[in-house]
Amino acid sequence: MSTGETRRVLIARALVTAPKALVLDEPTAGLDMIARRRFLEHVRAIARAGTTVVLVTHHVEDIIPEVDHVVFLKNGRVILTG
Repeated sequence: MSTGETRRVLIARALVTAPKALVLDEPTAGLDMIARRRFLEHVRAIARAGTTVVLVTHHVEDIIPEVDHVVFLKNGRVILTG
């Protein structure tokens, strides 16, 4: 399986138990532009369906519109939140 397919399978497995929250740590690492876009579309649908998404990323462009609170860290300290 490709990296994108593997990520989708892992998320599907996590969603089987209908969790209240889904924690994703650098979920788009290793994905090409097309796979990244598709993956984030799936995450957006999950968030719209009511599952809380906690997204950890170094890439601001990975922050989906459904995320309503962002915390920026630098050297392990909160530098901005909102």
